[in-house]
Amino acid sequence: MKDKAIKIMISEGATRWQKKGDRLYLNKLAAKAINLKLDYYKTGNISSAYLDGEKISNTRGARIVGELKRAYVDVDTWTIQGCYDDDLVEQLQSYIDTLIEA
Repeated sequence: MKDKAIKIMISEGATRWQKKGDRLYLNKLAAKAINLKLDYYKTGNISSAYLDGEKISNTRGARIVGELKRAYVDVDTWTIQGCYDDDLVEQLQSYIDTLIEA
């Protein structure tokens, strides 16, 4: 079951790291898991940001991206680590729990 979840997560953009422990960095998967949609200017700045279909400020979108870049799943405990926004942790954990139960 968990091996299947790992394969699904990697196929959706997560990266596995196994040097000191076993981690799955969420990368693109995290934005998909919380339904974050961002559009960018050619300069690389965010031009619009939506969370669950609701418009949010570009600043909030950038802050969320910063949190998601650090987020990973500890494969031993199947918990979200490296993210300090409680709402994001809850959303990501819910997504991970759904994957490992499938």
